[in-house]
Amino acid sequence: MPNVIETINLTKQYRNQTVVNQLNLEVQEGQIHGFLGPNGAGKTTTIKMLLDLITPTSGRIELFGMDLQENRNEILHNIGAFVDSPSYYGHLTGYENLLVIQKMLGKDEEAIIETLETVGLLHAKDKLAKEYSLGMRQRLGLAFALLNKPKLLILDEPTNGLDPSGIHEIRQLIKSLAYEKGYTIFLSSHNLNEIELLASHVSLIQEGHLLYQGSLEEVLKEGDQVEIGTNDLLQAKDLLRHQGFETELNKEKGILTTHGKNQSLAVMNQVLVHAGFEVFHLYRKRRTLEETFLALTGRSEVRQ
Repeated sequence: MPNVIETINLTKQYRNQTVVNQLNLEVQEGQIHGFLGPNGAGKTTTIKMLLDLITPTSGRIELFGMDLQENRNEILHNIGAFVDSPSYYGHLTGYENLLVIQKMLGKDEEAIIETLETVGLLHAKDKLAKEYSLGMRQRLGLAFALLNKPKLLILDEPTNGLDPSGIHEIRQLIKSLAYEKGYTIFLSSHNLNEIELLASHVSLIQEGHLLYQGSLEEVLKEGDQVEIGTNDLLQAKDLLRHQGFETELNKEKGILTTHGKNQSLAVMNQVLVHAGFEVFHLYRKRRTLEETFLALTGRSEVRQ
């Protein structure tokens, strides 16, 4: 799939501080791409550079295969963005708020009803925006981003401040936008559990450096751990080592554990059973995104 977002050695410095350091992002068409990092990692700065709100110190940004500086108007016309909390006119209805945006875009009113229906606000189109709940206001912000029918949505903390019910609603909306409407979504969030439930791919930055980029499935798989319980742990450990499976003895739990990708439960079970071992515990434990995040941000090397 073609890259919708690509940054080449993207760097942003403020005086003597480098906030984003030679960042090489790749986001392909159709992805829900989670953009992760600790506070101060450079996420919002990167997003503002992608939207041409601030100018990079060096490096290049390509969106839809075009250079952002050379094709600014055409590119930004195809991007919908939600950065921080949405601004709205509280004394106007949801419909009227979108009408203001639509007139600024120089378009007719046909898309307003469709957009309100997409974000689940059609029933509240005549309600004053100041009377909207926080979740409804977040949906209104998404409606602003969707009104021009963009190809790419860039969302910065879209579930910020929401209760569990509101988070669930926004999550389902984002999924439907990607998988039913065909949007590519670049999503920044501090809520790692939500990213784990939403994203197909992730990028992780720390202190402006890219630590990891790839599919969510692959980064979680790297943290897989298999637990094995048998009637003779030491002999089982030796046998598995000869078969290419490195394990560690966990005396506290009375099990063997193994890490990494070379972990076929079926093969390990077959090896042990054929050798006469009694296997009474065989379990694959998958590391959560939060655990993966903490492990990666504790490392010093940059991984691609």
